[in-house]
Amino acid sequence: SMIQELSAAEQIQSQLMPSGLPEKFTDTLSFGYLYRASSGVGGDYFDFIEASDSSLVFCIADVTGHGPGPAMIMAMMRSHLHSMIQMGVSQPGRILRDLNKRVYAETPSHVFITMLLGVYNKESHEIHFASAGHNKGLIYRYETDIVETLPAGGLPLGLEEDDVFASILDEHNTSIQKGDLFFQYTDGINEAASNDGSQFGTRRIERILQATGKKKPETIMSSMVSNLEAFTGSKVMKDGPTELADDIAMIAFRRIR
Repeated sequence: SMIQELSAAEQIQSQLMPSGLPEKFTDTLSFGYLYRASSGVGGDYFDFIEASDSSLVFCIADVTGHGPGPAMIMAMMRSHLHSMIQMGVSQPGRILRDLNKRVYAETPSHVFITMLLGVYNKESHEIHFASAGHNKGLIYRYETDIVETLPAGGLPLGLEEDDVFASILDEHNTSIQKGDLFFQYTDGINEAASNDGSQFGTRRIERILQATGKKKPETIMSSMVSNLEAFTGSKVMKDGPTELADDIAMIAFRRIR
């Protein structure tokens, strides 16, 4: 009975993730993404949401813990996010502040969510983004063959009330040239441990991205997974949950024109 319930929850959660690419942006960007839960259902989340003909909201998030509880909180947060964008809100700072109020009011005190949320404008090719305590995003620069680390910071959603959250929240801007690739991930990847207890780490992620940066986004994802499996000795791409200790998610998009 429990297995059947978890299977049903997994199917429901899979329907909350993007089922396809944002059609209005496939002429400008190529996409890659991956989500794998460690318990059938999990608390990692990513999304690509068309806010207008020229604006694409993208995000990646990680709820504390894994399993059905974090999956329910993720679903609640996703509902709030989509509602705001449908109402015309597309400023990263404003969205994160509103989500923080909701998560702070509607979840237990020990639950919080890290999140990176950005808006890509396909006319200017600018990315306006803000972080709620999430990992630093990365950009592979095609012309110079370097990996650039983006600013991060901020507090996780639900950790503090609005005044404190807003006082630390910063918004940032960057732009991508033709060939440049944006990459972001959850901490199930950089904190994945080998048999001796050492972590996969951010430097290894950056080296893999630099080595594969000119390849297709889905190829980069596959390379990241194969390196993760070799490092941890655990299967990621298998039927059912992964053998990792935490959920993982990755997103990437490259400007193609």
